[in-house]
Amino acid sequence: MQVITDEEILYDCYKKLAKNNEVRNRKVDLANDKNSVSRIASSTSLMITRLTETDIVIPAQEIQRYILGAKGLFLQCASIKRRHPNCIAESLDRSVDKMIQAVCKHEADMIEGLRQQEKDGDRIDIKMVFDQPRYLKQLGNMSARNIIAEAIDNENRYLSDSPPVYITRTGKKYHVANCPYCRGKDLNQATARIIRDNRLLPCKCVDSTHLQGELEHTFVTAFIDETIHPVNWDEKGNKGKAGSFSYILCWGKVTYESQITDQRLITQSVDYTGEHEHIERITETAIGKVMLSLIYDYNFSGKVRIFSDNQSAVNHWSEVALNSKLAKSFEKVEVIFIPREKNKRADQLGRTRMLLDMPINAYNEMVKKCARLNELENRIRKLAEECKCDVVA
Repeated sequence: MQVITDEEILYDCYKKLAKNNEVRNRKVDLANDKNSVSRIASSTSLMITRLTETDIVIPAQEIQRYILGAKGLFLQCASIKRRHPNCIAESLDRSVDKMIQAVCKHEADMIEGLRQQEKDGDRIDIKMVFDQPRYLKQLGNMSARNIIAEAIDNENRYLSDSPPVYITRTGKKYHVANCPYCRGKDLNQATARIIRDNRLLPCKCVDSTHLQGELEHTFVTAFIDETIHPVNWDEKGNKGKAGSFSYILCWGKVTYESQITDQRLITQSVDYTGEHEHIERITETAIGKVMLSLIYDYNFSGKVRIFSDNQSAVNHWSEVALNSKLAKSFEKVEVIFIPREKNKRADQLGRTRMLLDMPINAYNEMVKKCARLNELENRIRKLAEECKCDVVA
């Protein structure tokens, strides 16, 4: 499967933003647009030079100023192109496209820096962030890095899919906006963590079972991933096939992986199955294992949402007798399809544990082969250097 880079995602976002900008077809005089095009052409050349300069180190603040300026030129050009297409020459169209690609490269580098700073930053799904209209709209006049940082902060600070709640400075309860019992008091928006850590109770104004479920741990989300792969060992260290599945359980109504924080995480693990022919059966087993664990390990009976990237198992999991019986122990169970590229954390967990669970004799054999490979690579490098010296001599 082809991996889409941050730079490519941003480029697609800017194209979409330009298309949205084209819709705003204000009536502007052709002469004014022609004057604007002349200014855009000269400014675009300068922006390309500044944004692609490699010989001179430009301060980050100045680069940021150029990026914002380039965005403005890009969107202005899109608007003029919609109103008066003949005003935009092909050469200018190509220059503007080159300029926005340079912007995407710089912003992708900034996002990479953010990933390194953020815990679990490698799983930040920026496409999902900019699929939200409010964040896409901000992209025209804000740094992509700052927008993503704000999106992450919002996910960590406030409750997902729930109305905001508020607290007073000294109170012992949390409230909804315009609480009739708190007139005249200052209310500050609260986080789920603050409410849980301080053991705050709901005020009479709070009448939302969905909200209380989020706060009181009556909703669990699970991500699962399954695999069948040939191995040089089975449980006894012999060759064969292995079927396994990994699962991650967390509190709350989580919609994508980057929302899985240490505070939300319940557990994560990998299990093996006897099945090594039909992948959907492994997924069905994994769904049953998640429900069984919640019932007997955590005494949980609320609402459960399970994400899987196996469409067949998502459609037919409830037809398995054991799964159907287990599901009756919960208030609600829903199994939802998620694309494989958005289920990387469970997949990575499975791959890591498969290596850790390798029998010692297979592990030792692999270490020897790796050492031998390194030795051969060093020998080839030395021979290449010797041949080069002989040619020079």
